[in-house]
Amino acid sequence: MNKLTETLSPTEAGGDSNKKRKGTLFQKMLDDKKAVSRYIQGKDTLEQLDARGIKFVKPI
Repeated sequence: MNKLTETLSPTEAGGDSNKKRKGTLFQKMLDDKKAVSRYIQGKDTLEQLDARGIKFVKPI
């Protein structure tokens, strides 16, 4: 059979996993935002942000 005619349904192709991935990405963004807010308030250190993978850059 021709490979072009063999298509997968969204659930077979992992369509549900895309929704989960978007949800986890959005949750990580919210968690990062909270972590930066805690750093600005003085509750977290720069090392803790580095451990999360958050880097600040100096403007030119």
